[in-house]
Parts: sequence; structure tokens; C-alpha cells
Amino acid sequence: SLAVVRALDQQIIDEMNCMIPDSLVSFADLNVEIGGTSTWAYLQPTARAAFERAIRARGSSFRVNSAYRTIAQQYLLYQWFQRGQCGISLAARPGRSNHQSGLAVDVSDYTGWRPFMEGEGWDWLGGNDPVHFDYRGGGTRDIRGTAVEAFQRLWNRNNPNDPISEDGAY
Repeated sequence: SLAVVRALDQQIIDEMNCMIPDSLVSFADLNVEIGGTSTWAYLQPTARAAFERAIRARGSSFRVNSAYRTIAQQYLLYQWFQRGQCGISLAARPGRSNHQSGLAVDVSDYTGWRPFMEGEGWDWLGGNDPVHFDYRGGGTRDIRGTAVEAFQRLWNRNNPNDPISEDGAY
């Protein structure tokens, strides 16, 4: 379970929002059901707005199985994928996942949601990862490096005798 890094995740998200205010905003107040204790209900602001419009357009509750992932979560997923563990059939290297950008969601009922999501600027990934949608609308930025730098800053704050570079590179 990715819940093992939940406290670290919250620190990373908070640090990111200190570095770039509102780089991630919650969508937990929308008509959504969050899948599992390790799912973070965060997106970039313009992706959240498009997500909200898709939910309103369909008029039903949305089950989100994955949205924002921290570098710690992506690291674990990638390790499990590399080792063939936990039934993970696909995982991007840390620093490369669109889930780390706050611009991706994995959903249940992707066929039902597809026209509503695509109508609001979300791209369906298709057969390779059918539950996955990426937001392609405007007003976004690549915050994956910010997420890595947030972890690096936290590391240095908590390990002053073993510092690492704060450059955002994984």
C-alpha cells in the first residue's frame, strides 16, 4: 500500500504549495468518491476546473482511483512494477509520470466518463492504460521538477549532515 508514505506525501504537497502557491488544489469537495487511503485528491487549478465541469456535465458521482502522486508514491510504484510485484502492469519512472504533474487521473467507468472528460480538455490514454486521462488544456505548468525539489528540501531540512542537491532533478 502507498499509505506507508502518506505523512511524507502531505509534507511534499505542503512544501510544493509553499514553493509555488496553489500549484496543487484539492478536488475533494466535488462530487467524487476517492478510491483508497493512498489517493490524493489534488490537481493543478485549471485541471481541477475542467474536472469539475466534466462532473457537472455528466451529473453523477465520479470514482477516482488515482490522481496526484508524490515522488515517494511514484518511486514505490515503479519499484514494485520493476520487480513484478503487486500486480502493477505499468508505471512510469519517478519524475516522469503525469500523475506527478497534477494533470492526470485514473478513474472507474472510463468509457462512461470519456466523452465528458474529452469535452473538457482531457485526453484518454487508450488501450495501454484505459483508466487514465491527462489534462491537456491551457494554464498548466510542468511541476514534476518542483515535486522533486520539494522532497529534496525536506530531506535537507531533516538530514542536515547528509545534504543532497536541491535542483529538482530525479
